[in-house]
Amino acid sequence: MELQTEIRLDAKSLAKLTEAMRDLDPQTLNAMRKQFRSKLKQEAAQIKQSVPSESPFRGMRQNYYGLVQWVQPKTRVAVTPGSSTRRREWAPVVTIIATGGPKNLGFDYTELAGVRRRPPRARSKPYARRPNGHANTTQGEALIRKAREVSKYDYKAGHFAYGKFLELRPQMLLKTEQVLDDVAKEFNQKVKRI
Repeated sequence: MELQTEIRLDAKSLAKLTEAMRDLDPQTLNAMRKQFRSKLKQEAAQIKQSVPSESPFRGMRQNYYGLVQWVQPKTRVAVTPGSSTRRREWAPVVTIIATGGPKNLGFDYTELAGVRRRPPRARSKPYARRPNGHANTTQGEALIRKAREVSKYDYKAGHFAYGKFLELRPQMLLKTEQVLDDVAKEFNQKVKRI
């Protein structure tokens, strides 16, 4: 049996359904959110544990402190059914967010290191204090190399949390589908009673 790795939901239909649920029975919508958070809490914890607690940059010539210091990210399950319907035809029902927070950007930078649309420039864009810009160093390249060296996942970016998310995705989709089915049955029964 092949596991389904994607559940496609029409964004506009999901937004209408969420709106109808909010109007008829807001408790069902709140129960659904709670059920998603409790069912996917274990996967969120596994994603957090996949990130090293000690900085992978320890021992590098340029160490990272201050705002870019390394901390294990905080993970949370966000349930947003029917959102983001303007720009795309599909809707995210559940999002797992992993971030070091605004004061600890080391994880965030490392997770995204390597995402580029073009090769790096030799010089930065001009700005007020330096009309000619400044020379770009290879510090970013060293960060990317080190992140790829330490990570067990071989992606352009997403060196820790995203790779674990992709591993867990099939079981998360099964749980999501199960929650949606349970909520639909419960909601249909309540609507029949009205």
